[in-house]
Amino acid sequence: MLTRRRGKKRVSITHEEAEELYIRQALSLRSIARQLQVHPDSLRLDLIELGFTIRSQTQKPNEFRYDPSGNEILDALAIGIWLGEGTKGGKRVEVTNCDPSILRTWIAFLLKVCHVEVSKLRLVVELHNAELTDEARRYWQDALDHKFPCCFRYRASGEGKVNRPMGTARVRYNSKFLQQRIQQRAVELTKALM
Repeated sequence: MLTRRRGKKRVSITHEEAEELYIRQALSLRSIARQLQVHPDSLRLDLIELGFTIRSQTQKPNEFRYDPSGNEILDALAIGIWLGEGTKGGKRVEVTNCDPSILRTWIAFLLKVCHVEVSKLRLVVELHNAELTDEARRYWQDALDHKFPCCFRYRASGEGKVNRPMGTARVRYNSKFLQQRIQQRAVELTKALM
């Protein structure tokens, strides 16, 4: 669809189209933009100009309740693990390791201190041998005492790399808010030691 002009501003959708697609059919901005072959940001501006209230396009953030009461040692240990083995950026908290006991500690921290839903945890395993996928899935689920949704990434073996037959596992929880809270907690614990 070609864009039309209203005054000096570009308009990619008419009021009638917006009523039908955005209100009656309740399509997302992205799907309407794809259908009209325009950028979602342009469509958003056009809808605002036409007087429509933009619905939130983000999903409800994964919830947590950070409370280390009664689990202070687990809290400090997990923060230390995260400082050494965790991902510090992005919109998730995750720890990567090949030692199941470290990952079990991280999982216990997420469940007992952060009070996250176990169904929201994800397991990503990096393997060098794709033929070991089923065996690695069983190994990590048994070693971690949980049946998380598991996905695999495969890396070629290379010189100087240590090949671990069952791969390296990453336990992940998507929440930028928890990631920020853990960063804050790491600073608090560091200051307490000084």
